[in-house]
Amino acid sequence: LQHFYLLPILLLITYFYVSGADSSRIIGGRDAAPHSLPYMASVQLQGRHLCGGALVREDFVLTAAHCETRGYGDSGGPLVCDGDAAGVISFSGRRCGDPQTPDVYTRISSFRAWIQRVLNDN
Repeated sequence: LQHFYLLPILLLITYFYVSGADSSRIIGGRDAAPHSLPYMASVQLQGRHLCGGALVREDFVLTAAHCETRGYGDSGGPLVCDGDAAGVISFSGRRCGDPQTPDVYTRISSFRAWIQRVLNDN
């Protein structure tokens, strides 16, 4: 990721605008040891976190389409089931862990053929 500006990003999700998303709280979470989740990526600009992502290949990051601006918290990060990416966070509720404002994911299996084509062509 040191040459991130050269890496093509898979843009899978239409633009969502969620104002005031509170990404300052994590409920029921736990710290992960450095390098313990080698598929996780922090998409950054000038050292500041923009959004999450998942490495689908050494030179490809799967993330949300709106990942070019700050304020989307974990948006773009993967939903991982049994070690496999199953979804991408589209947007989060206003408050982390609030059942009245749930997180919304995009099911990436619907885009598997397209993802494979992009990876194979690059």
